[in-house]
Amino acid sequence: MERTTQAKEQLNEDFKRLLFDAQNLLKATSEDLDDKTREARARLEESINEAKTHYSSVSDMFKEHTDTAERLLQEKPFHAVGASFLIGIILGWLFGRK
Repeated sequence: MERTTQAKEQLNEDFKRLLFDAQNLLKATSEDLDDKTREARARLEESINEAKTHYSSVSDMFKEHTDTAERLLQEKPFHAVGASFLIGIILGWLFGRK
C-alpha cells in the first residue's frame, strides 16, 4: 500500500512539473510574433487548462475510490481476503486451461 502511495505521489509531482514547464515555455515564447507560434501557443494553453481540469476531477475521483476501498478493507477484512482468494482461484483456473 505504501508503494502505491509513493507511486501516486511521484506521478502527481511529475504531472505538476510537466504543467509548470509547459507554462514556462508559453511565457518564454510570448514575444514571438509568428502566426504559427501564436496558434501553437493558443492550443497548448487550451490543452494545459483542459489537463488541469481533467487532472483535478480524476484526482478527486481516485481519492474517493481509494478512501472507500480502505474503509471497506478495515470494516470487512475477511470479505476482502475471501474475494481475493476467489479471484485467485478463478484466474488460476483460466490460465491453467490448455
